[in-house]
Amino acid sequence: AAMVTLHFIHLGRINQAIRRLEAEDPETAIVGPTGQLGEIARGVSRHARWLARQRAALRLGLTTIERVLNGLPDPIIRIDEKTRIVGMNRPAELLFGKGSIGRDLVRVMRKPEVTEAVDAALGQGRDSIFEISVSGQVERVYSTRVVRLKEVGPDETAVIILLQDLTRIQLAERMRGDFVANASHELRTPLATLLGFIETIRGPARGDQQATDHFLEIMQEQTERMGRLVE
Repeated sequence: AAMVTLHFIHLGRINQAIRRLEAEDPETAIVGPTGQLGEIARGVSRHARWLARQRAALRLGLTTIERVLNGLPDPIIRIDEKTRIVGMNRPAELLFGKGSIGRDLVRVMRKPEVTEAVDAALGQGRDSIFEISVSGQVERVYSTRVVRLKEVGPDETAVIILLQDLTRIQLAERMRGDFVANASHELRTPLATLLGFIETIRGPARGDQQATDHFLEIMQEQTERMGRLVE
């Protein structure tokens, strides 16, 4: 009876120590038991310390990844399998608010195309890329890419949404188009004038020195105008 009682006492101590180990206290040592119970206790302690080292390495890796993501200029949103936002980098927090973490995606990004793309990624594993506009102080246009992870991450991330700001690119493209259209229009008029006078000098005004001199003077003015436009 005394032997059985002692074993139960040792088992109780092992159980208490394991609970402390589960609470991530790797320095906890299971002491007291001898023999096979002692070997089991020491094995549990060694395994707990190994797990603690793995957890520490994982935390360090996640911290490094978080720093890298926060250093990127484009917003990145991490979604779990229930379409809940589990993480954002700093640009995404500035765009949608830090309080968005933990909320359902549809309540933060009220964009049907985004919701449909996330559902397709979760249900069919299909990635998507498209453009959306986001209203704010200035309306911005983003190239949006929705990517399904092959394996769910340690923070339960299943889908990543990457946003690339195209506003400046589109503005520059629009300015370029406007410039080309205006320059084309401004060059077309003097070119038409030059062609008309050349045809006149070679035709009806051939041999008329006074008319030729007058037309050449206008042609020079139009040529200088085109030169200024080109500059």
